[in-house]
Amino acid sequence: ADIRRGKKRMLAFFSDNRAPIARGNWHLLKRLSLVYLVTLLLYAGGAALQTQEPAAPRALLAAIAFQALYSAAVWRLPRTPAPRTVGLLLLLFGTAILALATWLGVFASLDHPGWMLPMCLILMTQFYTVRPLWVLLQDGTAAAVFLALAARYKAAEVFWLDVQSTGIALVVAVVSLWTIIHYKVEANDRQKELDRLGKVDSLTRLLTRRAFLQAYEQLTAPGGAGTATVAVAMLDIDRFKRVNDRYGHGMGDEALE
Repeated sequence: ADIRRGKKRMLAFFSDNRAPIARGNWHLLKRLSLVYLVTLLLYAGGAALQTQEPAAPRALLAAIAFQALYSAAVWRLPRTPAPRTVGLLLLLFGTAILALATWLGVFASLDHPGWMLPMCLILMTQFYTVRPLWVLLQDGTAAAVFLALAARYKAAEVFWLDVQSTGIALVVAVVSLWTIIHYKVEANDRQKELDRLGKVDSLTRLLTRRAFLQAYEQLTAPGGAGTATVAVAMLDIDRFKRVNDRYGHGMGDEALE
Protein backbone atom coordinates (compact mmCIF):
# COMPACT_ATOMS: atom_id res chain seq x y z
CA ALA A 1 0.00 0.00 0.00
CA ASP A 2 2.83 2.40 0.85
CA ILE A 3 4.52 1.65 -2.47
CA ARG A 4 1.29 2.33 -4.37
CA ARG A 5 0.78 5.62 -2.52
CA GLY A 6 4.38 6.63 -3.18
CA LYS A 7 4.03 5.83 -6.87
CA LYS A 8 0.77 7.78 -7.05
CA ARG A 9 2.37 10.81 -5.38
CA MET A 10 5.37 10.67 -7.72
CA LEU A 11 3.15 10.47 -10.81
CA ALA A 12 1.07 13.37 -9.50
CA PHE A 13 4.23 15.41 -8.94
CA PHE A 14 5.48 14.94 -12.50
CA SER A 15 2.00 15.53 -13.90
CA ASP A 16 1.55 18.78 -11.93
CA ASN A 17 5.06 20.06 -12.66
CA ARG A 18 5.63 18.87 -16.21
CA ALA A 19 6.16 22.35 -17.65
CA PRO A 20 8.27 23.79 -14.76
CA ILE A 21 10.56 20.74 -14.80
CA ALA A 22 11.00 21.09 -18.55
CA ARG A 23 11.84 24.81 -18.23
CA GLY A 24 14.36 24.19 -15.45
CA ASN A 25 16.04 21.35 -17.31
CA TRP A 26 16.08 23.39 -20.52
CA HIS A 27 17.90 26.36 -18.96
CA LEU A 28 20.33 23.97 -17.30
CA LEU A 29 20.91 22.05 -20.53
CA LYS A 30 21.73 25.17 -22.56
CA ARG A 31 24.45 26.21 -20.16
CA LEU A 32 25.84 22.74 -19.56
CA SER A 33 26.10 22.08 -23.28
CA LEU A 34 28.61 24.94 -23.55
CA VAL A 35 30.39 23.97 -20.33
CA TYR A 36 30.79 20.41 -21.61
CA LEU A 37 32.10 21.63 -24.97
CA VAL A 38 34.72 23.82 -23.28
CA THR A 39 35.66 20.88 -21.02
CA LEU A 40 36.18 18.65 -24.05
CA LEU A 41 38.38 21.26 -25.72
CA LEU A 42 40.51 21.67 -22.60
CA TYR A 43 40.73 17.91 -22.16
CA ALA A 44 41.76 17.50 -25.80
CA GLY A 45 44.50 20.10 -25.36
CA GLY A 46 45.93 18.23 -22.38
CA ALA A 47 47.01 14.68 -21.80
CA ALA A 48 44.15 13.04 -23.73
CA LEU A 49 45.71 13.50 -27.16
CA GLN A 50 49.07 12.23 -25.87
CA THR A 51 47.75 8.77 -25.06
CA GLN A 52 49.32 5.83 -26.85
CA GLU A 53 45.91 4.45 -27.83
CA PRO A 54 44.91 5.99 -31.19
CA ALA A 55 41.23 5.16 -30.69
CA ALA A 56 40.90 7.56 -27.75
CA PRO A 57 41.89 10.79 -29.61
CA ARG A 58 39.64 9.92 -32.54
CA ALA A 59 36.69 9.36 -30.20
CA LEU A 60 37.44 12.64 -28.42
CA LEU A 61 37.59 14.62 -31.65
CA ALA A 62 34.33 13.05 -32.80
CA ALA A 63 32.73 13.99 -29.47
CA ILE A 64 33.94 17.59 -29.84
CA ALA A 65 32.46 17.85 -33.35
CA PHE A 66 29.13 16.40 -32.22
CA GLN A 67 28.95 18.61 -29.13
CA ALA A 68 29.70 21.74 -31.16
CA LEU A 69 26.81 20.97 -33.51
CA TYR A 70 24.56 20.02 -30.58
CA SER A 71 25.30 23.23 -28.64
CA ALA A 72 24.72 25.37 -31.73
CA ALA A 73 21.36 23.66 -32.38
CA VAL A 74 20.25 24.02 -28.75
CA TRP A 75 21.10 27.71 -28.57
CA ARG A 76 19.36 28.46 -31.87
CA LEU A 77 16.00 27.33 -30.52
CA PRO A 78 14.09 30.54 -29.71
CA ARG A 79 12.19 29.35 -26.65
CA THR A 80 11.64 26.40 -24.35
CA PRO A 81 10.50 23.37 -26.38
CA ALA A 82 7.74 21.01 -25.34
CA PRO A 83 8.52 18.82 -22.29
CA ARG A 84 8.85 15.71 -24.46
CA THR A 85 11.39 17.48 -26.70
CA VAL A 86 13.39 18.64 -23.68
CA GLY A 87 13.43 15.07 -22.39
CA LEU A 88 14.71 13.74 -25.72
CA LEU A 89 17.40 16.43 -25.92
CA LEU A 90 18.53 15.56 -22.39
CA LEU A 91 18.57 11.88 -23.32
CA LEU A 92 20.75 12.63 -26.35
CA PHE A 93 23.07 14.83 -24.29
CA GLY A 94 23.48 12.19 -21.60
CA THR A 95 24.02 9.42 -24.15
CA ALA A 96 26.83 11.40 -25.80
CA ILE A 97 28.55 11.97 -22.46
CA LEU A 98 28.24 8.35 -21.36
CA ALA A 99 29.37 7.03 -24.75
CA LEU A 100 32.58 9.07 -24.63
CA ALA A 101 33.17 8.18 -20.98
CA THR A 102 32.70 4.49 -21.83
CA TRP A 103 35.12 4.63 -24.75
CA LEU A 104 37.82 6.53 -22.87
CA GLY A 105 37.28 4.41 -19.76
CA VAL A 106 38.30 1.37 -21.79
CA PHE A 107 40.75 2.42 -24.51
CA ALA A 108 42.48 5.25 -22.62
CA SER A 109 42.64 3.21 -19.41
CA LEU A 110 43.68 -0.27 -20.49
CA ASP A 111 46.14 -0.73 -17.63
CA HIS A 112 44.08 0.86 -14.85
CA PRO A 113 40.40 1.22 -13.86
CA GLY A 114 38.37 3.82 -15.69
CA TRP A 115 37.14 6.55 -13.33
CA MET A 116 35.27 8.69 -15.87
CA LEU A 117 32.21 6.49 -16.44
CA PRO A 118 31.36 5.85 -12.75
CA MET A 119 31.51 9.60 -12.12
CA CYS A 120 29.27 10.34 -15.11
CA LEU A 121 26.76 7.69 -14.00
CA ILE A 122 26.25 9.60 -10.76
CA LEU A 123 26.12 13.01 -12.47
CA MET A 124 23.46 11.86 -14.93
CA THR A 125 20.96 11.38 -12.10
CA GLN A 126 20.76 15.16 -11.72
CA PHE A 127 18.90 15.34 -15.05
CA TYR A 128 15.62 13.74 -14.04
CA THR A 129 12.83 14.38 -16.54
CA VAL A 130 9.13 13.56 -16.75
CA ARG A 131 10.31 9.96 -17.06
CA PRO A 132 13.04 9.27 -14.44
CA LEU A 133 13.19 5.67 -15.67
CA TRP A 134 15.01 7.00 -18.74
CA VAL A 135 17.94 8.01 -16.53
CA LEU A 136 18.18 4.57 -14.91
CA LEU A 137 17.94 2.77 -18.26
CA GLN A 138 20.57 5.09 -19.70
CA ASP A 139 22.95 4.48 -16.80
CA GLY A 140 22.35 0.73 -16.84
CA THR A 141 22.97 0.44 -20.59
CA ALA A 142 26.19 2.48 -20.41
CA ALA A 143 27.46 0.39 -17.49
CA ALA A 144 26.70 -2.87 -19.31
CA VAL A 145 28.50 -1.74 -22.48
CA PHE A 146 31.46 -0.45 -20.48
CA LEU A 147 31.87 -3.70 -18.56
CA ALA A 148 31.50 -5.78 -21.71
CA LEU A 149 34.30 -3.84 -23.41
CA ALA A 150 36.43 -3.91 -20.26
CA ALA A 151 36.04 -7.68 -19.99
CA ARG A 152 37.31 -8.07 -23.55
CA TYR A 153 40.20 -5.61 -23.66
CA LYS A 154 41.43 -5.29 -20.05
CA ALA A 155 43.30 -7.63 -17.77
CA ALA A 156 41.21 -9.65 -15.33
CA GLU A 157 42.37 -7.80 -12.21
CA VAL A 158 41.71 -4.41 -13.78
CA PHE A 159 38.30 -5.58 -15.05
CA TRP A 160 37.18 -6.61 -11.56
CA LEU A 161 38.16 -3.21 -10.20
CA ASP A 162 35.98 -1.68 -12.92
CA VAL A 163 33.12 -3.97 -11.90
CA GLN A 164 33.39 -2.81 -8.29
CA SER A 165 33.59 0.92 -9.10
CA THR A 166 30.75 0.72 -11.63
CA GLY A 167 28.54 -1.24 -9.22
CA ILE A 168 29.11 1.32 -6.47
CA ALA A 169 28.38 4.14 -8.90
CA LEU A 170 25.09 2.53 -9.98
CA VAL A 171 23.98 2.14 -6.36
CA VAL A 172 24.87 5.76 -5.61
CA ALA A 173 23.05 6.87 -8.78
CA VAL A 174 19.84 5.04 -7.84
CA VAL A 175 19.94 6.37 -4.26
CA SER A 176 20.66 9.90 -5.50
CA LEU A 177 17.82 9.83 -8.00
CA TRP A 178 15.37 8.48 -5.40
CA THR A 179 16.49 11.09 -2.85
CA ILE A 180 16.08 13.98 -5.30
CA ILE A 181 12.64 12.88 -6.44
CA HIS A 182 11.50 12.12 -2.87
CA TYR A 183 12.55 15.60 -1.75
CA LYS A 184 10.79 17.22 -4.70
CA VAL A 185 7.60 15.22 -4.12
CA GLU A 186 7.54 16.14 -0.42
CA ALA A 187 8.09 19.82 -1.26
CA ASN A 188 5.34 19.67 -3.88
CA ASP A 189 2.89 18.10 -1.40
CA ARG A 190 3.64 20.79 1.17
CA GLN A 191 3.18 23.54 -1.40
CA LYS A 192 -0.15 22.08 -2.52
CA GLU A 193 -1.33 21.95 1.10
CA LEU A 194 -0.30 25.58 1.64
CA ASP A 195 -2.16 26.59 -1.52
CA ARG A 196 -5.24 24.72 -0.34
CA LEU A 197 -5.14 26.37 3.08
CA GLY A 198 -4.83 29.76 1.42
CA LYS A 199 -7.91 29.16 -0.74
CA VAL A 200 -10.24 27.24 1.56
CA ASP A 201 -11.55 28.37 4.94
CA SER A 202 -10.63 25.74 7.52
CA LEU A 203 -13.93 26.13 9.40
CA THR A 204 -16.57 26.19 6.69
CA ARG A 205 -14.47 24.52 3.97
CA LEU A 206 -15.67 27.21 1.59
CA LEU A 207 -13.52 29.38 -0.63
CA THR A 208 -11.91 32.37 1.01
CA ARG A 209 -12.82 35.84 -0.21
CA ARG A 210 -9.71 36.09 -2.37
CA ALA A 211 -10.14 32.63 -3.89
CA PHE A 212 -13.85 33.32 -4.49
CA LEU A 213 -13.09 36.56 -6.34
CA GLN A 214 -10.46 34.83 -8.47
CA ALA A 215 -12.92 32.06 -9.39
CA TYR A 216 -15.62 34.64 -10.08
CA GLU A 217 -13.35 36.61 -12.40
CA GLN A 218 -12.37 33.47 -14.28
CA LEU A 219 -15.98 32.37 -14.74
CA THR A 220 -17.26 35.79 -15.78
CA ALA A 221 -14.39 36.43 -18.21
CA PRO A 222 -15.26 36.00 -21.92
CA GLY A 223 -15.36 32.28 -22.57
CA GLY A 224 -14.44 31.49 -18.98
CA ALA A 225 -17.48 29.31 -18.30
CA GLY A 226 -17.77 27.95 -21.82
CA THR A 227 -21.40 27.19 -22.64
CA ALA A 228 -22.44 26.69 -19.01
CA THR A 229 -24.73 29.07 -17.13
CA VAL A 230 -23.23 30.76 -14.08
CA ALA A 231 -25.30 31.52 -10.99
CA VAL A 232 -24.26 33.12 -7.70
CA ALA A 233 -26.15 32.39 -4.46
CA MET A 234 -25.64 34.23 -1.17
CA LEU A 235 -26.77 32.88 2.20
CA ASP A 236 -27.22 35.04 5.28
CA ILE A 237 -27.73 33.63 8.78
CA ASP A 238 -29.98 35.99 10.75
CA ARG A 239 -29.10 36.79 14.34
CA PHE A 240 -26.12 34.43 14.37
CA LYS A 241 -24.41 36.68 16.92
CA ARG A 242 -26.93 35.51 19.49
CA VAL A 243 -25.67 31.95 19.11
CA ASN A 244 -22.12 33.04 19.91
CA ASP A 245 -23.24 35.24 22.80
CA ARG A 246 -25.48 32.60 24.39
CA TYR A 247 -23.62 29.35 23.71
CA GLY A 248 -20.07 30.54 23.07
CA HIS A 249 -17.91 30.73 19.99
CA GLY A 250 -17.17 27.00 20.11
CA MET A 251 -20.83 26.18 19.58
CA GLY A 252 -20.99 28.85 16.87
CA ASP A 253 -18.11 27.17 15.06
CA GLU A 254 -19.86 23.81 15.26
CA ALA A 255 -22.99 25.40 13.82
CA LEU A 256 -21.02 26.74 10.87
CA GLU A 257 -19.42 23.36 10.30
